[in-house]
Amino acid sequence: MIVVHIFCYFFEIWLDLLVRFLYIVAIGDPQHTPSVHPLGPRQRSPAAPQAGSLAGRSFFGARECGERQMNIFVLDREIERCARYHCDRHVSKMILESVQLLCTALNKKGFSTPYRSTHVKHPCVLWVEESHDNFLWLAQLARALNAEYRYRYRKDRDHASIAVLDRICDHHYEAAGLTEFAQAMPDQYKVPGDPVTAYRSYYLGEKLAFAQWTRRRAPDWWPRHAA
Repeated sequence: MIVVHIFCYFFEIWLDLLVRFLYIVAIGDPQHTPSVHPLGPRQRSPAAPQAGSLAGRSFFGARECGERQMNIFVLDREIERCARYHCDRHVSKMILESVQLLCTALNKKGFSTPYRSTHVKHPCVLWVEESHDNFLWLAQLARALNAEYRYRYRKDRDHASIAVLDRICDHHYEAAGLTEFAQAMPDQYKVPGDPVTAYRSYYLGEKLAFAQWTRRRAPDWWPRHAA
């Protein structure tokens, strides 16, 4: 178990560096948002599958540790509290990922966005596509995470991805209410119909080695000895 946690810890560090590198390549100057895709023309993705419950879909196969490429950590249904429960590493990282998910869903629906599509069949992308209400929920979470980012790191500017978010929020598509959240995690953590319990269990099982909260108290569901 110790070896697994050590491996997951270093995998998290590697993935965090990779995300930062890809972000720099895709965006360049954080204060400038390009009007065209910097990595080349956007490739049109296949049509989105019909809406349906995503909680039980498996995307990651046998991978059981390390970051899940993309995710939406539903640590609470109340958005501001959900953002506060994100650990330091995710407060910054998930702003970019959230906006990437939103852009990918819009790209698949034929809109033009500053970010190229990524992980087009990921359960979280499919969830965003299901309903414009899902899009709005994730957009609000990204803004709440940005507020946390500025508070925890004493930043006087927004995260660079917020400029992209501002550019895509005028796009609209069919709204079908807030649908059941995707649970993008190993099966051992999934709880049908209860994404909050599932994601908290996932955090406890996979993020214990590095999770910390700067200028915030650890969530009340987090082990005291690990805070």
